[in-house]
Amino acid sequence: ILDAENRFTFTDFNELYIEWNYGNEKGRAQANLRPGKQGKIQINVQNPNAGKQLYLRFTDACGVIIDEYMIPVGEQIENKIPQLACKKTKLNTNKTAFVIKGDNFVCEISRTNGLIKHLIKNGKTILTGGPYLMVLPLTGGGCYPNHNANTPIFNDCCKNWKAEEVTAETVKEGVLIHVKGKYQDFHGNYKMLINTNGKICINSMLS
Repeated sequence: ILDAENRFTFTDFNELYIEWNYGNEKGRAQANLRPGKQGKIQINVQNPNAGKQLYLRFTDACGVIIDEYMIPVGEQIENKIPQLACKKTKLNTNKTAFVIKGDNFVCEISRTNGLIKHLIKNGKTILTGGPYLMVLPLTGGGCYPNHNANTPIFNDCCKNWKAEEVTAETVKEGVLIHVKGKYQDFHGNYKMLINTNGKICINSMLS
């Protein structure tokens, strides 16, 4: 049984096709839910323990897909965040980089530009370069649906990064890298917190 909200202005849920898949089962559900109201949708499955995800698809009378959902069911073990290891993150410094070591990982941060040279986890390089700033243009105008699958991706990063100051310190949560610098059009700083599991959290202030 699912909680639902009808956000249509005029359409009742009984005008929609509600299709579902769960494990090896599939079928259709019906719900009477007036516009702007909240209610329930009941899915009649024969074996509730057969899967961990319920797929829902809402289609209107013209066959247009209105919405789709993949809803977790039961305990999601694969999504649990592992506990942080007990041993501390270590920070070493050489001529060119800050070297951070933790639970089966090594991360090197350049002392020249403040960027990640590489992060090695369990003997494999999983990250090189960055972080980089990407700024998207603020465009206005009318809002029109665009169903063109060939729409180009705008993902150019900012250019001409120069670091003015790169420092590192050991804190309770791990190693904190503080970088101050500027791009061609932006100036500011960012911080990278690296914990003993190799997780990197980045906060930035650029203008």
